[in-house]
Amino acid sequence: MLRPKALDHLVLVVDDIDVSTRFWRDVVGAEFQHQSGDYSQFRIGEVRLGLFQVDAMAATLGREISHPAPGAAGFELGFQVDDVDAALAAISFCADMPPG
Repeated sequence: MLRPKALDHLVLVVDDIDVSTRFWRDVVGAEFQHQSGDYSQFRIGEVRLGLFQVDAMAATLGREISHPAPGAAGFELGFQVDDVDAALAAISFCADMPPG
């Protein structure tokens, strides 16, 4: 059985690399490391977060990538924060934003 010691990295496939990069940098406050074309990378604690634009990821994999059904969660991220209410308030305005 594989028993990971820690999460090393996570890659999210996004529709718009620029919008998503701004969200993770400016709203979440993730430490921006670099952007190269259709890929951005951040650090959150000990975990690297990569954002890969959907068409670039499809080209890398050599196949089409389908999105989850509208309204369906495609992933879940759990963060440790000092104040849950403050964290929720900081990102709640994004609930009406289109995915990106």
